[in-house]
Amino acid sequence: MRLTLALLLLCLTLLGAQAATLRVKPGEALQPVLDSAKAGDVVEVERGFYTGNFLITKPLTLRGLQRPTLSGGQRGDTIRVTAPDVVIEGLIVRDSGDSLKDQNAGIYIRPGAHRAVVQRCDLTYNLFGLWIEKANDVRIEGNLITGKREYNSSQRGNGVQLYNTTGARIIGNNIGFVRDALYVDVSHQAIFRGNKLHHSRYGSHYMNSYYNLWEDNDSYYNRGGLALMEVRNQVVRNNRTWGNSDHGIMRAPCRTRWSRTMWSPAITAACSSTTSSTRRCAAIWSSTTMSACICRPARRATSSRATTSSPTASRCAMSARATSPGVPSQAP
Repeated sequence: MRLTLALLLLCLTLLGAQAATLRVKPGEALQPVLDSAKAGDVVEVERGFYTGNFLITKPLTLRGLQRPTLSGGQRGDTIRVTAPDVVIEGLIVRDSGDSLKDQNAGIYIRPGAHRAVVQRCDLTYNLFGLWIEKANDVRIEGNLITGKREYNSSQRGNGVQLYNTTGARIIGNNIGFVRDALYVDVSHQAIFRGNKLHHSRYGSHYMNSYYNLWEDNDSYYNRGGLALMEVRNQVVRNNRTWGNSDHGIMRAPCRTRWSRTMWSPAITAACSSTTSSTRRCAAIWSSTTMSACICRPARRATSSRATTSSPTASRCAMSARATSPGVPSQAP
């Protein structure tokens, strides 16, 4: 009898501990519901317009129903996340402030907010779309991210900014009209796959980041498609980059493995080093043969607009490494 009562009490306790689903309707305040929710709860927001600077301090799911809009009123961060294991999905997140000093973002994932997930959201008219700092194993998937497009490039933020992270998954996002679509600094063991990166300064800008995979991305109508600076052990494969005004790829000292990556015409990847142990070199990619030539050491790097008919290219030993088809002339 006592055992039966104990089991019954245990079942009631477990049932009471199950996550609750809380609903926010138009005209109701969202922040008090976020504050009252318990760890593991689901906060569902009905279609409507909600203004505020929202703070998530516990692990929960914030889910939009029929794509409600959360507006920061052009002040601060629209959503700030400080807890681990937060999921944000199905929302329009817009109108952050425009302070570069304060790094205003549509969604600011703060240090320690590990395993955050942002998926199927529209982040628009924010300074930074997402700022992710010292938060590991985040997943950013299937989002549309655009910036304050009337601002000059130097006054915009980046689409997704990763700083000092490990294990990020940036997958299937459409990012444009920002400074750099993806900015990756001191962030390692990440995967960037299936993203469309366009109408920005760089489609992707890597700094001091190691052991990352760049795969099946499209980078077009930027100044530069991909900039790799001071990186190691990158795998770059099955990507497409075209229509970029300056270069398809730019390399500073790095150790990178390339595989079946298609570049737009007359792209130069330059790598250089101030150390005497590393030779100064340039690699020029031909749009017709898709082959690579590695140049002899030179006193200075070649121009980013060099072609295979240049004097530098004439010193190259051609090797037909790639057999990819021709590069598309326009964005899809």
